[in-house]
Amino acid sequence: MAQCTANTRSGNRCRVPVERDSELCHIHDPDGLFQANVAKASAHLEPEEVPAIADAGPPPADARRVHTSGSCRPNPGVGGWAWVLQGQEGTSGAGSVEMTTSPRMELTAAHMALLAVPGPIVIVSDSRYVVNCMRDQWWVKWIRNDWKLKWGESGQDIKNRDLWEPFIELVRVRAGEVWFEWVAGHSGHEWNKRAERLAREQIPDRDVLRRRTVLVG
Repeated sequence: MAQCTANTRSGNRCRVPVERDSELCHIHDPDGLFQANVAKASAHLEPEEVPAIADAGPPPADARRVHTSGSCRPNPGVGGWAWVLQGQEGTSGAGSVEMTTSPRMELTAAHMALLAVPGPIVIVSDSRYVVNCMRDQWWVKWIRNDWKLKWGESGQDIKNRDLWEPFIELVRVRAGEVWFEWVAGHSGHEWNKRAERLAREQIPDRDVLRRRTVLVG
């Protein structure tokens, strides 16, 4: 994966992992949460050193709730991702990718939120793909099966492994301070709507896409 080189609001370089063909991500970080967490969140542990994820019980009252969303138009096509910190107006992150899918954008949004926000965190997403995998620990079986749906040469490869692996490692590095919660999309939830809107705003309108196609072609 490449690294974003956008500037944070604190003037530091972003340098979080982004997909090779993505645009720069945009971090709105008025309280300086983002840069303070990048070094810790990006730490790499060898597999034998990474703690297993255990049932940590309910999140503490002071856990930050971060709403994430991904969008793609068409699907596959140009995509956008976003996260919004609940209760802190304006603290958010967003970015776009030239050619991707909706599931990849949902996963990217959760990953970027986890990289950005320190301390106990609840990732709130309308993606069952993201929430169920982490909350129900589908990934344990994936790893046991060598990243296939079932063991053996006939097993189907897990899609989006290139995104899942670093995300799962990050969750394991932060074991005991990460929770996942599903919320119904398009249900009127205020912060889910904000995340959805921000993700969609990262995708150029059709006229812009059409001009890009003409210029490239």
